[in-house]
Amino acid sequence: MFESLKDLWNEFKKIKSGLIGLAIFIVLVLVVILEPFLLSYSGTNERWNDIGYWQNLPMNAPPVWAARDMPGSEILKHVNFSSEEEGAFFDSIQFIYHFDYGAPPDDLILYLDYIVPRSTFLSVSITIPEMGDITVLSREIPQGIPLRIPLARDVDFKSAAYVLNPSLNDPMDAFFSEKGDYSIDLTFVHADEDFHRALEESYVQVLGKSHGLLGTDNNRRDLWSGVIAGTKWALLIGVLTAIITVLIGVLYGITSAYFGGATDSLMQRIYEIMISIPLLPLIIVMAAIFRPNIWLVILLMCIFFWTGSQKTVRAMALQVKEETFIEASRGFGAGSRWIIFRHMLPLLLPYTLAMMALTVPSAIVYEATLSLLGLGDTTIVTWGQILGSAVNSGAMINNLWWWVIPPGIAIVLVGMAFTFIGFALDTIVAPRLKTL
Repeated sequence: MFESLKDLWNEFKKIKSGLIGLAIFIVLVLVVILEPFLLSYSGTNERWNDIGYWQNLPMNAPPVWAARDMPGSEILKHVNFSSEEEGAFFDSIQFIYHFDYGAPPDDLILYLDYIVPRSTFLSVSITIPEMGDITVLSREIPQGIPLRIPLARDVDFKSAAYVLNPSLNDPMDAFFSEKGDYSIDLTFVHADEDFHRALEESYVQVLGKSHGLLGTDNNRRDLWSGVIAGTKWALLIGVLTAIITVLIGVLYGITSAYFGGATDSLMQRIYEIMISIPLLPLIIVMAAIFRPNIWLVILLMCIFFWTGSQKTVRAMALQVKEETFIEASRGFGAGSRWIIFRHMLPLLLPYTLAMMALTVPSAIVYEATLSLLGLGDTTIVTWGQILGSAVNSGAMINNLWWWVIPPGIAIVLVGMAFTFIGFALDTIVAPRLKTL
């Protein structure tokens, strides 16, 4: 039909929608290739469902660009470190936080990746603009753990906030009521020289009310990283399922049409049985028996989705097998396999490509639907999983739009890309096939 793929490309590039779809597909492939550089958190793929990994991010935080009057997350390095030694170390560390927002940060976390030695005393005070210095925490730190203290969740901090303003429920509201520079002062009393040196590396992590490019969910997970990590699975699910199912359907249709007679009748009865089996209830039963797995989902889709292309391919193959060159090939002694794979299949290949492109969105949407129903693979990150957790947590009811719209747009973009490509190929192929 086409002398080469170059002929197909020359016709394809005349269709603008096809080029748009191809451009989107190229961008998606680049996202997959550059994923390690695009992920904000490198452990996203392995630890997406590990709540502990995300504990130092704000909960249900909108994107930074959508919440300009809300503080974002940042790291505070110390501006002053002093020490006195009188039988024990008296280390004082000062951090400055410039607060200029309409809402307080979500939390302040005192952070040091060092195992706390025995008999370590910590005092924390915050200097509030126009109010002065207030001690918010004063206690001995447990031995043998890294220093990670979230102030807003600390009992002493909540008590100090209640004394400051008992009418406020959020302790951060009590302290961050004025704009300006806040001084956070830490004083350690200990007798460990290594700990004294390690304190130079301490910092304060500010958890803002907003976070990153796409915000966070109710498990504090970074949604930008989730959407990026889900791209490769969307393409894998869609493309792999489309290639396998369409090739099965095309070969099945050609074989049925070529042999005809009793073989054709038997194969069509099998086809009719397959299209009558509802896939979703079957997957629900399989999920009840086996643990939901992405490869199981792909396998089941491949077993049932091939019926979509079989009928049309069979009709085309019935026409193709009557062509003169097929009869001539038989006359020269060519076998059935040679005729099917060397003559009929290449002739229908352009249609096969169009069907593959149009099948990809269906596979992706089907996986997203299964995830919404809780039947997806929870060991990976997919857009359907993100949407499923959003629905189950009432994201739209609580106006957490950043949790729903980005993965939804991602699914639409992939569907649109392959639909554009499929329609473009179909526009090229259909007229040619009618001339056979």
